[in-house]
Amino acid sequence: MPSSMSHTMNRKIIRIYCGAERDVDWSMNFLLTWCGACGLYTNRRNRESSMQELRARLLKLTAVFEALKIERDELQRSYDQRKDQLYASTSTFRIQLLGFPKDRLLMEIAKRINSHTRHNEFDWYKRAIEELGIRIASEPGWQRQRIKAQILKNAREAETLAKNEEQQRQRADSFRNLETDYDRHQFCIVTTDYRRGNGIDNYFRKGLLNKVLAAFNHACVLCGSPENLTLDHYGLSKNEGGNFALRTADKASIRPNGIVLCRFCNSAKGQIRPESFFSAEQREHILSCHRSLLEVLLQDKLLLKLLSK
Repeated sequence: MPSSMSHTMNRKIIRIYCGAERDVDWSMNFLLTWCGACGLYTNRRNRESSMQELRARLLKLTAVFEALKIERDELQRSYDQRKDQLYASTSTFRIQLLGFPKDRLLMEIAKRINSHTRHNEFDWYKRAIEELGIRIASEPGWQRQRIKAQILKNAREAETLAKNEEQQRQRADSFRNLETDYDRHQFCIVTTDYRRGNGIDNYFRKGLLNKVLAAFNHACVLCGSPENLTLDHYGLSKNEGGNFALRTADKASIRPNGIVLCRFCNSAKGQIRPESFFSAEQREHILSCHRSLLEVLLQDKLLLKLLSK
């Protein structure tokens, strides 16, 4: 079919889209003389053009989404490498005495990572891709079902991949943080964390007690007694806003903050800092128990939900 209009002044004839020739009144708009076939052809052409624009935008959004994921992974890799460099170049005594050194480059990388999280860029692009896919899938034609299935499959795969990456990163950060000291400024502490018997601590005593005791071999970490065992806060006391599990300030990882003591040792410990109360060997044993406990906590969806509030 010709895609353009032409006319011969002598014959006063317009050749329209479908190839039909008609005598027209030149005082009228010749567009009004289109036949039904021309109208159908024009509508189909416009619809195909619209579909092409939608698909082009979908490809563009998908490319930006993939680029954001790559940038996020590179930022996280740079953050981990810089943190490892600082650990290697800083003495253990300095870290224990003054805490982890502040580094401008590390803070800048963390700020960029938090900026991605705060503005919900990943969620926005994912929703935009899903909505655009639904628009394309709602268009008539034989490709509708295939496009819809592919879009939904890609969305599910992207969501699953994002969740797996988030869980792996949280796991790596959580185990890495076990080696550092407890600094309350590095954790997310809210008003309810100072209250005894809050949701997190109650869940440990009622829902996770057996798993916590199993991680500590059903014995007091100080005297080894298996009798009259209780849970106590380890690095951060309740007066400092400590729960039996803590979430870091960047909300990227969690850390156990509970230990198992018998009633006598619990009373003897009181508010004494763990560095002053426990020996180096006992602290190493507690660290080993925390590694076992962390495996359990990272798989507990209810606890992660409580910590995220």
